[in-house]
Amino acid sequence: MAEIAVSTRTLEEAIDNWVSTLAPNLLTIVEMRFPSADTKQSTLQEVGDVLGVSRERVRQLETRLFEQLRKAGIVQQINQLSEVLREMGGCAEPFEVEARYPQFDGLGRHLWLLDALQNKGLLVELTIVESDRQVHLVGTGKAYWLGRLREAREAIQGLLAKGGPQEDIIVREVVSSYFASDMQALAALAFAFVLENALIARGQNLTSSVVSLDRNVDDVLFATLLELGRPSHYSKIFEHASERFDFKADVRTLHNACGRSQRLYLFGRGEFGLLEHHRLPHGKQLRLAREIEEIICLGDSARQWHAAELLEALLDSYTDIPRDFSACEVDVIVSAHCRDVVLLGRQVYQAKGSQAVARIDVRQAVTSILLDSGGPLGDKSIINRLKEYRGVSSYTGALLPTAEYARTSTGQIGLLQRDFGISRDTADDLVGSVEFCCRNLGHGIHLSEIRSFLGEFDTGHPDFGHGVLAYCRVSSTLKISVSNYVYPSEWSGPNRLSVAEAIRHIAMESGDEAWTLSEVIERVKHLTLRTSITNYELGTRLAGLDYAQFNTATRKWEFFRPQ
Repeated sequence: MAEIAVSTRTLEEAIDNWVSTLAPNLLTIVEMRFPSADTKQSTLQEVGDVLGVSRERVRQLETRLFEQLRKAGIVQQINQLSEVLREMGGCAEPFEVEARYPQFDGLGRHLWLLDALQNKGLLVELTIVESDRQVHLVGTGKAYWLGRLREAREAIQGLLAKGGPQEDIIVREVVSSYFASDMQALAALAFAFVLENALIARGQNLTSSVVSLDRNVDDVLFATLLELGRPSHYSKIFEHASERFDFKADVRTLHNACGRSQRLYLFGRGEFGLLEHHRLPHGKQLRLAREIEEIICLGDSARQWHAAELLEALLDSYTDIPRDFSACEVDVIVSAHCRDVVLLGRQVYQAKGSQAVARIDVRQAVTSILLDSGGPLGDKSIINRLKEYRGVSSYTGALLPTAEYARTSTGQIGLLQRDFGISRDTADDLVGSVEFCCRNLGHGIHLSEIRSFLGEFDTGHPDFGHGVLAYCRVSSTLKISVSNYVYPSEWSGPNRLSVAEAIRHIAMESGDEAWTLSEVIERVKHLTLRTSITNYELGTRLAGLDYAQFNTATRKWEFFRPQ
C-alpha cells in the first residue's frame, strides 16, 4: 500500500487556517448549517432570518463556501485519505484504523466538515463511526460493523432481562466475544457504543453495574435505589435521580412512577425500596410467606386480612421477628412471595379464588364509626374501634382528613356534614367566597380570620372555621399551608408571613431591644396582616423558641439572632 501523502495534523491546520479567513456571514453559515452532532441543523430560511437575507442568497453563499474549500485544496486532501481508507476497507478482516495509522487520529472535531462534504457529493468515500463526539475510522464496511454491534447489543439485553444488572466487566467480555482476538481495539470501541446511552449504577462496594441499555423511568428508579442502598423517601429518590441520572420529570411524576413500578416496594409512608433492602434475609422471608399463606388460605377463605392484622399474628408466633417490624414490611413479603394470595387494596389481602373480593376500606370504616358515635371522637377511641370491628389496630393513616371527616378545634375527628355547623348545600358557595376574598385581598386568609370574612355563612358553631378549612382542603381550587392559611391553588404560597416567620423576622431586626408581649403582638399583626392574635397563642410560640427568652425583672421578651 502506498505511503499516505498527507497527515491529519496537516489537514487540521489547513482547515483551521481556512475557517479563520471566512467572512462573518460565511462563518455563521458554517455554524448553523453544519453544527456539531448534538445540535439541530438550521434551515436555509432560518439562516437567512439571522443574516437578514433570503434563503436563495444563503444557498448561493453556501455554494461559495464549498468553492473556497476546493481552492484551498482541503477537499483534495480529505479525498486522498478517503481513497486510502477505501483500500483498507477491502481487507478480509476489519480493524480499527487509528490503531494501525495514528496519523488519522484527531479528525473528530471536524466531523461537521466531513458530513457536509459527503452530503455535497464532494467526498469519494469515508466510513465514519461516531462515539462521544469523536470520529473513529474503521477499516471495514459498515454492514459488518453494524451487524456485530447489533448482535452484541442483543446479547447484553438478553442477559439484563434474564439476570438483572450486570457488572460492566461482564458486559465488556460479552461484547469482546463478538470480535476476533486481534481486534480488541475494535471491541473496545464497540463496548463504548453499546454503553453509549446505558444506565450504569455505582454500588455500595464501588462496583459499576449496567442496569439497562435504554433509559426509562422504571430503570432510573431501580438504578437510583441501587446506589442509595436502602429504602428512601421519594423526595430523596427524586433528588438523587435528578443529580446522577439527569431525571427531567417533576417530583409528582416520580412519586406516581414509584407506585406503579413492579420492582419497587413501599417500606413506609412515602418510602420506597427494592426487595434486597428488606432487613430479613431471603430464607426468612420465604418462611414468613408460607406462614402468611397458611393464615389467609387455611382459615375462612372469604375473610379479608390487613397487613397490620397479619403482623400481630406473626409477632405472636415468631420470637425472632424484630419487635419494631412494620405492616409495610409484611406487605413487601406478601407482594413478593405469596402466590396464593390476592391483593384487594392497599395492604388488604384475601385467599386467591375466593368469591368475596370487596376490599376493606379503612377510611369508610372510620366514617361508619363516627356515624355510630353520634359525635366527634379522639384518635385512641377510633383506633380501638377499628381493631374491634375491622381487625385493624395501627392504621393511623386513616385519621388524616378526607372529604368525609376532619379535625375539630379540640383535636378530635368529626364528620364534616354533622360536626362543623356547615351543610353540604352551602359548601360550594362557601369555598367560592373564600377564593374570591383571597383574590380580592391579594393574599391568603388565616383560620382565625375566616369568621370575619365569611360572616354571611357563619352559623355560630365553635368549629365553623375548622369546617371551612376542611372543605377548602378537598377543593381543587384552594390550598392550605402548614400555618393554616387558605389561598388559591395556582399561587406558590399565601403571599404573607406566618406567625413563626414574623417572630423570626423580629428576632433578626431587634438587636438588643427588648419587647413587651403587647408590642410583639402588634408587630406580628403588622407583619402577618392578621387582625387579631391572642396572648396565649403568641406566648406559647415564644416560650418554645431557643432564640427568645422572657426577662422576669423587666417583664419583657429578649431575642437572639436565630441560627
